[in-house]
Amino acid sequence: MLKQIIKELEIPSIETIVYTNSFSLYKCLIKLRTTKEKRLIIDIIGLREIRWINSKDNPIDAIIKINPNWMLEILINTNSLTIRIKR
Repeated sequence: MLKQIIKELEIPSIETIVYTNSFSLYKCLIKLRTTKEKRLIIDIIGLREIRWINSKDNPIDAIIKINPNWMLEILINTNSLTIRIKR
């Protein structure tokens, strides 16, 4: 659906990279046989790249988890961050 809208509006294609810290979602998206819904498969194929972010490196954990890591504090203090990702 998104591709159709982009085409109709004559917007240049933009590379989309999806990052997630949910390893189960990451595994589901990279293995299409985990779903039988054709529409969902088409949407998943539309995602050019999906990458998993190691939870130890995810600065958002400080906002969404009870026991966060220190990455948000490191980001604020140093204005830089190293994030390990799995392709």
